[in-house]
Amino acid sequence: MDTGDVYRLARQLRSLAVQLSTHPGETASPSEIAVVEHLVRAGESSVGAVAQGTSLSQAAVSKVVAALVEADLATSRRDPVDRRRTLVTLRPSAVDDIRGRGRRALAAELRRLQWSESAADQLTDTLHQLQQLLSRAP
Repeated sequence: MDTGDVYRLARQLRSLAVQLSTHPGETASPSEIAVVEHLVRAGESSVGAVAQGTSLSQAAVSKVVAALVEADLATSRRDPVDRRRTLVTLRPSAVDDIRGRGRRALAAELRRLQWSESAADQLTDTLHQLQQLLSRAP
């Protein structure tokens, strides 16, 4: 696998992530998905930490957070230690919905592609291992 293959795989995985993260007919920007995925992984985070973890600007993260709060998918509050910082938390029901939606959508997509259950399980395990390895990379 050369650099071009890795680049194409990354684009395909990003496209699949967008597809799996949204309901049919719903659209979500890559920024929105990045913020939500960061909050799912990290739990309560400051806007600055989300910006750093997603490589988005604080302004972009603030805009996404405002939309999440407006949609009642997240809560925000001032950091009691540093009142200049805003802490954001996804509601537990939103986290459960996002995780379940992704698993169901991936399983449905693999069935559509006529993958066997064992091949789908193997792919899911391999992707999980890859994600774990990449999250430890410097």
